Order: sequence, then C-alpha cells, then structure tokens
Amino acid sequence: MKTIRIPLITLLTILAVSILHAQSDTADGSGSLDLGTARPERIEVAEENYAAGLASDNDGLVESSLYYAVRMRLAFPERTFTALQSAVDRLVKCGRTHCIRYKASLASTIFSSPALIDVDRVGLPTDMNAYFSDIARQLEQKLLVSND
Repeated sequence: MKTIRIPLITLLTILAVSILHAQSDTADGSGSLDLGTARPERIEVAEENYAAGLASDNDGLVESSLYYAVRMRLAFPERTFTALQSAVDRLVKCGRTHCIRYKASLASTIFSSPALIDVDRVGLPTDMNAYFSDIARQLEQKLLVSND
C-alpha cells in the first residue's frame, strides 16, 4: 500500500505545480504577459537589472536578459526604456556570439517598434529560442515587402 501512495502523491504534486504554473503564465488571466516580479511599480529596478545582465560576460545571462527585456518592452509598449535600448543596440554590433547579435537585432526592432508584434500570437514557451523564433516569424511576415 505504501508503494502506491508515493507515486500517487508524486503525481498529484506534479499536477498541482503544473496547474499553478499554468495559472501564473498570465498576469490577470487575460493573456497579457506576466513578468514575474517585474510589476509596474518596480519597472525601473527591472530595467537596471536587465541592463546589467546585457553587459555581462556570461553569454547565457546576456541571452536571458534579452528575453526578459523583450518581454518587458512588449508588456509596457507605452514606456521608453532608454538604458535597455542602448544596451541592446550595442549588442547588435558587439555581441560576443552570432546568436546574441541575432537576438539583439530582433530585440532592437521590437524596442523601436513594439507595435509590430502581436503579443497574443507570441506564447510564453519555456524555450527562449522558440520565443525568439515566434518573434522572428512575426517580424518576417510584417516587414517583408513584395515588388509585385
């Protein structure tokens, strides 16, 4: 009987965590972006932290900071994030890897024109690369022009 309880408890725990995680994927249940602890009253602190992350020598931290900076820009399109935009633009030219420079170029476009992205069409995948792929697809569809 004890051997049945342990897998059952484990399964129920995983289910509960999954439900809580799914509920936390939106800030108010309306599909808007959730930025974890980056609430409107703490945006300046978040901007400073992401800018510091973008200046890091750790490539993983830089990519993660790009991801969260883009999410914040899309969540607050009416705000200007001068420090982040400068840091992102610097990475477009001086990023340590091709991947960082590519993601920074996508982020730079979003910082310049957040209205190009339909936030409802960009999910919150657990994979940052998939998130940037979704953004790249949207930008490609909106920015490619035909000469026909």
